[in-house]
Amino acid sequence: MNPLQYAQKAILINEFSGHHWQNKPYPYPIYGGMTLGDGILAGLDMENKYWWVWLGIGVNLAYILLMNVIIIICLAYLPGMVNITP
Repeated sequence: MNPLQYAQKAILINEFSGHHWQNKPYPYPIYGGMTLGDGILAGLDMENKYWWVWLGIGVNLAYILLMNVIIIICLAYLPGMVNITP
């Protein structure tokens, strides 16, 4: 899965687990007995477990760190641009 998908999932779970989404019942009978936030997440086929938020943060921090290390290694070992005069 793409690291940006982890970020999107973390943002959605964080938003729909908030107080203003958990106080109202889900209006459609397909997910009866659920709160509005839980029903929206179920409609999107997403789990409502808050550890996904921390997983999304961790994956994106690891992705940023990995990309920075790769860029530093490339800049250290690849030859610089050479001035070519015609």
